[in-house]
Amino acid sequence: MPRADAGPVLMVTERYLPDVGGTEVQLQHLAERLVARGVHVEVVTPRADRHLPAVELDASGAVVHRLALPPVRYLPAVTAPLSLAWFLIRHARRFRTFHAHTVGTLAIVATAIGRLLGKRVVLKAVGWWELDGGVLDPGRRTRLWV
Repeated sequence: MPRADAGPVLMVTERYLPDVGGTEVQLQHLAERLVARGVHVEVVTPRADRHLPAVELDASGAVVHRLALPPVRYLPAVTAPLSLAWFLIRHARRFRTFHAHTVGTLAIVATAIGRLLGKRVVLKAVGWWELDGGVLDPGRRTRLWV
């Protein structure tokens, strides 16, 4: 676990509470532990439910930013990565580390922008599918990059 001087951390996730799943709960527990150690933590996630606040302080002590999504079917698949990219560019100076949960589109955006801006980037594989047939599968990676 990072020391308190590890710098502010931005957690990037495809979904977050009040959606309940393993990733969401693990992220909240990790945020709680980091905050308890004095690390400033913020979370950025798409706002699928327009009734949720755009920014709030959650029970873990982390500031949660929810990116607005258009209510048009399939459009969020394009706009969520673009909204995240814009958020990261605007707010990157506040963070030392980008921590992406679930290796997907938003994690790819966070990794690319984080590396360009000289940030530490941590990717968390949360399921077997990411290692077996997913983007972290060595066989698939070879097919994708060669």
